[in-house]
Amino acid sequence: MPLFVTFDPVRDTLPILKDNVSNFYPSILGLTGTPAETDVAAKTFQAFFRREKSDDNDPRNYLVSHTSAFYVINPKDKIMIKQFKYGIILDQMFAALAKIL
Repeated sequence: MPLFVTFDPVRDTLPILKDNVSNFYPSILGLTGTPAETDVAAKTFQAFFRREKSDDNDPRNYLVSHTSAFYVINPKDKIMIKQFKYGIILDQMFAALAKIL
């Protein structure tokens, strides 16, 4: 089952998260938690995220830089991580994921 974990639980409320994940894949499940829980998840999966100011310096208007990776967990709980550069062609991404599945 595909999962999407937010690194911005303050802004990504459940309704917003549900709407956002539907843009990625129809049956993806969006996960959120407290900021502390998000920190633990990021550390566990060695993911990076950082809140950054926008150009207009409005504190409500910010960006979140983050790791973009797929974590594939097999039935024996072995985690395989595959990172993709921004702008990768979907066929290339699918081929790379097919190799580890």
